[in-house]
Amino acid sequence: MPTYTTHECTDLATFRSIVRAIWTANHHPYQPYFSAYNPVFGPTPADRNAAIESSCQRKWATHLATPASHWIYVLDEEIGEVVGATEWRLYEESPYAGERGLEGGLPYEASAWPEGSVGREFVKMMLKRQYGHRRRWLDRRHAALYSMSVLPFHRLRGVGHRLMSWGMSRAASLKLEVFTHATSEGRWLYEKFGLRVLNKFELDMNVANPSDEWEKLRHDLGPLSFWVMWKPVERVYEEGSPLPWEKVDFEV
Repeated sequence: MPTYTTHECTDLATFRSIVRAIWTANHHPYQPYFSAYNPVFGPTPADRNAAIESSCQRKWATHLATPASHWIYVLDEEIGEVVGATEWRLYEESPYAGERGLEGGLPYEASAWPEGSVGREFVKMMLKRQYGHRRRWLDRRHAALYSMSVLPFHRLRGVGHRLMSWGMSRAASLKLEVFTHATSEGRWLYEKFGLRVLNKFELDMNVANPSDEWEKLRHDLGPLSFWVMWKPVERVYEEGSPLPWEKVDFEV
């Protein structure tokens, strides 16, 4: 059994290793939505390496510009390799203060795609439909879990548990509710930590009169479902219990 240790990333060199682990994890098995957010423009290994470095620079810039952002990773001490990572955001005040509408407060950008491209417009809509509703009912302090990835060989060995424990313990000490979008792969782990499903939604990318390129992107993405999960402070949500918002509107 490997010897694992948990760390917070503080430098770009380590972050490059984290991003490479994220890319590997999201291709085994292949996650179509990952390529929508992280496109590779060309068929060669050099094209792929350029895309990985571009992804690294974008994510690192976002991290530095977001005081609430904490990139946490697990290291296999025997081989010195990053085997899992996630981003926790610990918002001690609302991240949406002063933001209005669906354009404000999105956690990521569509800047991986060229300005004016169909791909850029496609991903902008994905971001709005996946994250835009948060502005309406998470306009207060909370913890958010993003982008958990574990390398295939190290799954079901406690790596994800370590990544969750780091954020959940800090959320508890700060008395923050916890929120995430879960895939089918991650849902069972989050439930172990007290998060419960509020709703499930399908990411619908249909538009009127789509271009050929739009339709190809939509086809390549395939059906995509997310579970909206939440844990209130110091308790587990029970279905039917009062919520801290008037209505959860999952349609964007």
